[in-house]
Amino acid sequence: MTSKLDIREGTFPNGLPYLSFGSGAPLIALPGSTAENGNLSGSARKFMIKPFLSLGERHTVYVVNRRPGLAEGTTMADIATDLAEALRSEFDAPVDVLGYSTGGSVAQQLALGHPKAVRRLVVTSSAYTLSPSGRAAMRQFAERAAAGKRPATAFAAIASTSKLGQRLMAGLLWMLDPMMRPSTGDYTDGIRAIEAEDQWDIKDRLAEIQTPTMVLGGDKDLAYPAQMFRDTADGIPGATLVLYEGRNHNSAIEDRRFPVDVAKFLQG
Repeated sequence: MTSKLDIREGTFPNGLPYLSFGSGAPLIALPGSTAENGNLSGSARKFMIKPFLSLGERHTVYVVNRRPGLAEGTTMADIATDLAEALRSEFDAPVDVLGYSTGGSVAQQLALGHPKAVRRLVVTSSAYTLSPSGRAAMRQFAERAAAGKRPATAFAAIASTSKLGQRLMAGLLWMLDPMMRPSTGDYTDGIRAIEAEDQWDIKDRLAEIQTPTMVLGGDKDLAYPAQMFRDTADGIPGATLVLYEGRNHNSAIEDRRFPVDVAKFLQG
């Protein structure tokens, strides 16, 4: 596994920051929801890059978060356009893109609006829009952050189907929250990214995505029920669907089969 000493900081020509590690063909990795944008630091950085570390054995992985300082009213299309400009300025050819959770929303929008920027697309633990439970959790996160409360506990509702499991997870998230909070204490960027995703739904446009795509997730995901993964894969022409039995929103990307399945798809 890649160590923290291997993590390199960089900036694309348009100013969008990234973290990179590994070696091989470039792979753009787009993280899930974060309390702030940019490269993050400390424990928050570890949480952001951890899902992608296993991919560094075969690729030069560029972890690209949303840009710091998002304007009010920023849309998912705006975020994808910013990323497309960064990729076109850095690479001479389309590159592989993998998006996880919220990053999966950005990745789909990128392939939809800027198809020449993406060679192959992997959508992980994400679908054509947020599920009602996922949307409610994200809204609660934003509300708690704005109110000065520990917002990470908002995700307890989609971490377990049992009331006891949700209470236990809420306690764990309450303890972990300080390690994930913005270094400045300002959640504005995270809230604006949440607002952008809250308005995002491309179900009726999935057929426009012509990029070779794999949709991957766990069949126990409460943020995105398995049927949403199926509907996303069915809607994108020729898309491949991979469902890991017994895996949830966070654990699907931690499955030992994940880096192998991604490598096989990207090599196809």
